[in-house]
Amino acid sequence: MSNELTAEIIDQLYEDSVINFVASEKPRKSIHVSDLTSECMRKAWYRLNDYAKDLKDFKKSLPLAHGTALHNIINLGGIEHELTMFCNIHNMTDNYKEKREMKELDIINSVKGSMDDLIEIDDELIIADKKTVKKGLPKVAKPEHVAQMNIYKLLYYITTGVEISRAALVYIEKTSCWERHRTCMVDLQPIEDIRKFVLDKLQILDTDSPPPKVVTFLCPWCDYYTECNPSGR
Repeated sequence: MSNELTAEIIDQLYEDSVINFVASEKPRKSIHVSDLTSECMRKAWYRLNDYAKDLKDFKKSLPLAHGTALHNIINLGGIEHELTMFCNIHNMTDNYKEKREMKELDIINSVKGSMDDLIEIDDELIIADKKTVKKGLPKVAKPEHVAQMNIYKLLYYITTGVEISRAALVYIEKTSCWERHRTCMVDLQPIEDIRKFVLDKLQILDTDSPPPKVVTFLCPWCDYYTECNPSGR
């Protein structure tokens, strides 16, 4: 076999390994924090209602592969790392402490999220989350990321009774091979304000028909691009 053909086979094996890794991810049966911070709520609605996903290709698989690699490697060495929480927002209860089967839980009023790191500096607990950007580090935290940190605050409060005041968003530039990075500090909202925001978002998902379509630059990477048809009506 020629060098050219052998190289093509190995290139395809590389791409297939990324696609297979992403395809092996277990499907979510619950509402995740990221579902509530997206401009478009349709993706979460389609998943919760068991619509068929598009087949993953190499390009669509890369963002999740990059993110997984970053989170597996970078541990800020705090009190918690990859802390998963699952709470009923309506009742303000910890689903994990309830110890019930998934089918018995009030899924539409529950939210699951995994906090990257919880660190302690000068006796203050701070939520820390890592975000990759393609090029150019933001000088202030992005609104959707601030919303995510606020929801982590709410979940942690429900889980532990401890209220956290600040979060840190660590932006990491992919094009510099993670060399360039910048941390943006965020003051978090009061618990009741966050709870209202989350309940309003959950109500959007509790419908028999999909939420309004919101077309963004992220649409081509959505698992439900074909079903949603963002360029059509």
